Amino acid sequence: MDEIAMRKSEIEEKLKQDEENLARFTESLKRSDELSKNMVGILDSFSERLNKLEETIQPVHHQTLSLTTLKDNVDKLLAALEQVIGFHHLSDEVEQKIKKGPAGNVEMYLSLMERLHTAVEFFTQSNPGSVELGSVTTLFEDGLEQLNSSFRELLKQHSQRVPDGILIDIANATSEEEVPPLQHLPHRVVQDLLAISKYLAGPGQTTDFMSVYHQIRSTQLGRSLAALREYYKAFQIMPSQLPKQKGSIANFLNLKSESPVKRGAKRKPAADSLSRREGGSIRRGLLEQAVACGRMEADEQLEGSGVFIALATVCVRLLESEYTLMTSIISEQHWTKVFESLVSGPFNFFIKLGEDLHDRAKKSLNKHDFIVTVSLCKVIRHVRVLLPQYEKLLRPLPNRCYSRLPEMILLFEKLTLKGLMELLTYIRADPEKQSNMPKDGTVHQLTSNTMLFLEHLLEQMDVAGGILAEQDIGLSGMANTEQANRKAVGNFIIRVFDVVNISMESKARLYESSTLSAIFLMNNYHFIRHTFTRNNVMLSMLEEVYPDIDGKYNELIGAQRAIYTKRFTKLLSFIGQTMPVSITGSSSEKLGKSQREAIKDKFKGFNTEIEELQKIQRHYTIPDRELRILVKEFNQDLIYPVYEEFYRNHLNVSFTKNPDKYIKYKPDEVKAVLTTFFDGLSV
Repeated sequence: MDEIAMRKSEIEEKLKQDEENLARFTESLKRSDELSKNMVGILDSFSERLNKLEETIQPVHHQTLSLTTLKDNVDKLLAALEQVIGFHHLSDEVEQKIKKGPAGNVEMYLSLMERLHTAVEFFTQSNPGSVELGSVTTLFEDGLEQLNSSFRELLKQHSQRVPDGILIDIANATSEEEVPPLQHLPHRVVQDLLAISKYLAGPGQTTDFMSVYHQIRSTQLGRSLAALREYYKAFQIMPSQLPKQKGSIANFLNLKSESPVKRGAKRKPAADSLSRREGGSIRRGLLEQAVACGRMEADEQLEGSGVFIALATVCVRLLESEYTLMTSIISEQHWTKVFESLVSGPFNFFIKLGEDLHDRAKKSLNKHDFIVTVSLCKVIRHVRVLLPQYEKLLRPLPNRCYSRLPEMILLFEKLTLKGLMELLTYIRADPEKQSNMPKDGTVHQLTSNTMLFLEHLLEQMDVAGGILAEQDIGLSGMANTEQANRKAVGNFIIRVFDVVNISMESKARLYESSTLSAIFLMNNYHFIRHTFTRNNVMLSMLEEVYPDIDGKYNELIGAQRAIYTKRFTKLLSFIGQTMPVSITGSSSEKLGKSQREAIKDKFKGFNTEIEELQKIQRHYTIPDRELRILVKEFNQDLIYPVYEEFYRNHLNVSFTKNPDKYIKYKPDEVKAVLTTFFDGLSV
């Protein structure tokens, strides 16, 4: 019971507290309602006041906006009136300045022109028949003429041809880093020309200045190319003016001169006589400078080929610089037309030089100057390298300017092939004249010049090989490859060797002496073999198409040496027979008269024959030291042992009271006599 009473008491206590809390909440709610009512009243009052203020301000605001609009309209009207008034007075204001021209202040002048242009548009729209329109139009046109004139004068005044020194440096440059920078016009002038061109092509609506631009720049480009050509022409070296240097190809095939392999052939250097004619050391110095300049080479056989190579390099560099300059002055939409007109004349000049070079080469080939094919190969290679640069510049032009360059290369290639094929015909048909034959049996001029030509042609293997490979049926599937080029040149050299061999064998028959004929052929075969064996590139190339080429020429040389040794048959016949058995070599034994006479005849015949051989063969020539020593040693091995035995067998035989009369040579002296063979003119 007590627990129930306690529980009831706790519940009643909590109920009482809740009632008290409810009473407090009710009181708070009443106060909040009163505050809300008061706030609503305040806000209503504020809203009412704002509405009254808006009703008061709105008319003022509308009036202010109207006044502002009126003010702006007045300002615009005043500005327009001021501008219109300015248009009416503009002619008088700017006339003197317009007629005077830009006078170094292009920016200010263009601003005046812009004002005139605006005035012209205004009067055209507002008052087409007014006097003012005529005035500003006339003045605007005068201004355009002044701008055109200023453009012309600025460009003409500052456009100069490229100096010779820079042109030579461009021609000599072997890399991009070595190419000197080209600045045709000062930067400030370029900026002025650009501003003028933009205005003339824009508001001025004229393109007359573009014709002026391409005419002036084309003239200077042409002058630069012509100046370079004249510079080289002033120092032009003709082959006849060049000193004869070792390895020079100044004379070739059809040029008559002494064989370069003879000893004792003293030549007077052409440069010495030239110097005396032209004034000594001054002219000689100019010749040396000419050789050093650009692409001129001392062994240039095609006149103008070095000049053309230099011009090809300089021309593309100048075209590139002109294109860059043009893009800095002329608007982009006019680039193609202006550049086409600009390059047409100078490029035609360059192409004409190439055509003239082709004609000179053709005439030279008609005179059998086949060495010009080497110069043509140099030209072809150089122009091929430059083709991508020319193509980039010229192919976009609509006048087929670029296509003329590949066409010219094709002409050079055809002429080169024609020259190489005619070389074979020329060698095969070389006239057989006794007067053209070397009297000492040395290497024929045709052989030495041909081999020298082949060595120089080998330096142009990539070009010559490509040309030859195109007409070689067996290499048609390998065209334009290094392997095809090597095989094509190798096949051509083998063909040249064959026709030279045939020609030399035919010429050898002109000699009355078979011995001299053998010496002659041996010299020529050995010269050919020596040339290709000491040139590793030529040897490896030949072995690809004819693996046993060295063995072939060794056989040819050996065959002629065998023919040559037949000349000693008579000599050996005197000393080659053995003595009768009854003769023991004792001086006490008595010989019959016939035996003594037989021995005397042998010694006399031997002495006479070896002296005759010495007399004749010491004037024969074997120019190559290695071959000369080899033949001499072969002669000694053939004769010396036989004579030594003969001499020893008869030394103590009493066949005469005066042995010195018959035994004129000891074995060592015979060997010494044999060493004098081929010494008369050999080197």
